[in-house]
Amino acid sequence: MLNVVVNQRELRTLQAKPPPLTFANKVLDYLLKYVSFWSKGLYPFVRGGHLHAQKTSATRSWIVVVGRQHYFESVTDYPVGDLADVKKILKNRPWASPFRGQQFDQIERLTAQSHRVTSWVVKDQAMASLQPRPLLVIPETACINALQPQQPQLLSRLEHTLVVANTSDGLVSNVYQADLSNGSAAVPRDNFFASVGLSEDANWQRHDDKSTHDQLLKGLGAILKTSPLNFVLPFKPLLGIAYPWKRALKLLGGLLVTYLLLTSAYLVGANAWVDHRIEQLRVQSEPVLELRQQVKQLRAEYSAMKALVSSVTPMWLVWDLALDLADRDVTLRAVNKVSDGVIFFLSASKASEVMRFLSQDPRVASADYAFPVTQRDTLQQFAVKVVFVPQKMALTAESGSVTASE
Repeated sequence: MLNVVVNQRELRTLQAKPPPLTFANKVLDYLLKYVSFWSKGLYPFVRGGHLHAQKTSATRSWIVVVGRQHYFESVTDYPVGDLADVKKILKNRPWASPFRGQQFDQIERLTAQSHRVTSWVVKDQAMASLQPRPLLVIPETACINALQPQQPQLLSRLEHTLVVANTSDGLVSNVYQADLSNGSAAVPRDNFFASVGLSEDANWQRHDDKSTHDQLLKGLGAILKTSPLNFVLPFKPLLGIAYPWKRALKLLGGLLVTYLLLTSAYLVGANAWVDHRIEQLRVQSEPVLELRQQVKQLRAEYSAMKALVSSVTPMWLVWDLALDLADRDVTLRAVNKVSDGVIFFLSASKASEVMRFLSQDPRVASADYAFPVTQRDTLQQFAVKVVFVPQKMALTAESGSVTASE
């Protein structure tokens, strides 16, 4: 009985014991210790958790996501095509925020001749609360917008509801208290919806506290991969404030090592997969390549035979024409082959009659005197150059052979 009780206790202990963490999860948990959400206090990001417990003052954060209540957001379109000119305009533009603070700009190209600038101005009071100064300060709507959502978003976190929509005029957002039991926040929220062309019945994508926590982390990762320099906090050496270079270098070193490990593993795996696919395709393509080589060789042989046959002069007509001349009492004394025809050396009573016969013969393309006509007694001796009409020949490819026909 005692053994059964002990075994049950050991089983409950094993069931209660969490599964071991992977190396990647350990690295992520380590890095998340230096990332926080700020809204009148620091809140930690925890893998698979949500924003709930406030951080202690002893914990330092080098990347801080700022809540929507603590910054001013604006979108401006500039009809300027050159990015350098847009940056010059931003340096010289007048201050447009209703309060002083730290400004961050994100530039997006709309067309070849226009850019859109989304600006966030974090209040000085919020910036003063971020001590020691972090490396990156990122507005939470920038994190959501980095995910490029196709639908307007309703995100719950810390008893507030964040509204984010990406309209044709750019990013619009606002934040309201989640508790609407007394209806106090319904009127300003409805006014905001109406001002940006949205409604409560729109196709909203809603997120609870845990989903909002995950969305913020995903957006933060997207910003770190694409445009982290837009949210780097400028260095301001102030008396009494020591910038945490040592911890910053440790964080950057950890990020660099993680990046190198992940990219190296990806490249090794990708190269192995490509080599495997190339070997598979090579084996599969060998029969096809052999067939293509055979087809190429047969086509070359066919073209050579076709050229050879098409250039043959139809010399077999010479003797047919000689027999026809003999039937007309024309004596054939000799026949010479020339480049484009033959020369008949003939004797007849009238050379002109022979020339008329040859000119009218359908087998003869042309007939001309090759030498002057001479009179020998009652006969005339002369030479005629005859060019025959080219004979069309066709090659017929059959199984295992090629035959020619007129």
